[in-house]
Amino acid sequence: MAREPMAIETLGKWQDAAPDADKAWLLELDEDKSRIVHLTKIYTCGEESKVLGIMTPEEITTLMKDHPSWEGRLGAGGDVWVEEKINGLSDTCKTRGYIGLDKDGNLTLFDGPPKKEKVIRTFFQMDVEMMESALPAEVIQQLQQGIRIQDVEEYNSVLSTFSDYAIEPSERVMQQDDEASR
Repeated sequence: MAREPMAIETLGKWQDAAPDADKAWLLELDEDKSRIVHLTKIYTCGEESKVLGIMTPEEITTLMKDHPSWEGRLGAGGDVWVEEKINGLSDTCKTRGYIGLDKDGNLTLFDGPPKKEKVIRTFFQMDVEMMESALPAEVIQQLQQGIRIQDVEEYNSVLSTFSDYAIEPSERVMQQDDEASR
């Protein structure tokens, strides 16, 4: 009985490590059970995941305290999943990222040129007819071949430029209704 009750000790560690309510999952860690910890780095463009290793609850609590911007959760299988958001490009995007059109007319980020169809992320449906009538043929051709992305500014610039030609979700519904009534 010389030790503090488990709940008070755990609560104290949790409060020290994470004063935010989004760290409540730390309370679910069993003091005697080590867990596999996964880290996912979510970039502006791309994602990378790795296993940090097997950690004790104390090590996990310290990890979260040392990285207050990270978000974590306890997975259904008992593993710990941690996310770090990074304003930048993943290595994949830096070395092989292209923005282009997929076969359905969506503005899409590809791993390699669009012709390889290795989709990383789809952004939005494009109004291709409007875009073709408003932009020079060279720009359309460049988009079809894929625009190489090498930094965050370029990534944001391309998205911003082509967002003017995005079909709003409500427009898509109206177009589908028009097609259905034909």
